[in-house]
Amino acid sequence: MPRDPLLDPLKWGADAAFPFHPSGAGAAAICWACLTVGLLICDDVYSPALRFVPFSVPVKGHRGHQLIFRNAGVSGGLVRFIDIDNSRAKRPGFSVTTWTLLTGPEMRWRRDAVLNADDLWETAAYRESRLASPVPGYPTVDRQDPDALHVALVGRRLQDRAWMLTIDMKTKTLKTYMKYRNGVECANFKYIFYGSHYVSSDLPKYLNVDPPTGLIDHIANEKW
Repeated sequence: MPRDPLLDPLKWGADAAFPFHPSGAGAAAICWACLTVGLLICDDVYSPALRFVPFSVPVKGHRGHQLIFRNAGVSGGLVRFIDIDNSRAKRPGFSVTTWTLLTGPEMRWRRDAVLNADDLWETAAYRESRLASPVPGYPTVDRQDPDALHVALVGRRLQDRAWMLTIDMKTKTLKTYMKYRNGVECANFKYIFYGSHYVSSDLPKYLNVDPPTGLIDHIANEKW
């Protein structure tokens, strides 16, 4: 086990686990992510040796806060880290920053993109959508498109409807959005977001379906 004060059992807890290929081929490594601290990586399960890679930005607030505004996962074969921040931003609103883990003898993070609130809110696509402007949460990387980021917009009240957005971090534009449905049949509860990360899957590429294009589920007559 690497020796690092951040790996103190009182600070560390595995929030996610996923395999990835550090060299692009060969045996997969296993990665455990603690969203308040960093990654713990096992390169070879048959000869386990762990490497610790701390995240590149400090954390503030309690652990539950990090579960809402941070995530890590694999996109395009590479490990990505997302941080949504509404306290370090220099302007009112929020900022979203994405990093890619560069593999090698010494793993390190490369910052890929930064999206400020105004970058998104001032685009024609967002204005035409008539979506509200809360701080997004529960970010998820797209398994296939490293520039695509999925987030949830959740209202302040429990009965407020939630919306799922896909943002292009490279062009800083809104790609698609749709109303969140939780599977509950009751009309009063089926749009309530219960606060959990969702999963980006490789399954659609094996199905004979076309990906969604443009903005869907327009909300001209919807209310939060």
